[in-house]
Amino acid sequence: SCAPQVLCSVQNFMEDAAMFEWAGTGFGKQESFHIAMSLRKLATEMPTLLKLRLWGKILGTGADYYVAEGALKGADPSLVSLL
Repeated sequence: SCAPQVLCSVQNFMEDAAMFEWAGTGFGKQESFHIAMSLRKLATEMPTLLKLRLWGKILGTGADYYVAEGALKGADPSLVSLL
């Protein structure tokens, strides 16, 4: 198939986004979709990742920044369990 293979455990961001939207906070449907696809793309581009999730968004004065949190293969196992 043409779809790239995701090699690590990627957070189901769309489920989390739906919960936040229900609570009245969140990113909106379009931005949530872009975030979910960006996480999947990052997972395919970094084969050393074990886990990946969105940590948050930082609102800057010149630009906004999305922060992803991940665990790498070969990392300290006690740290991997924190994700």
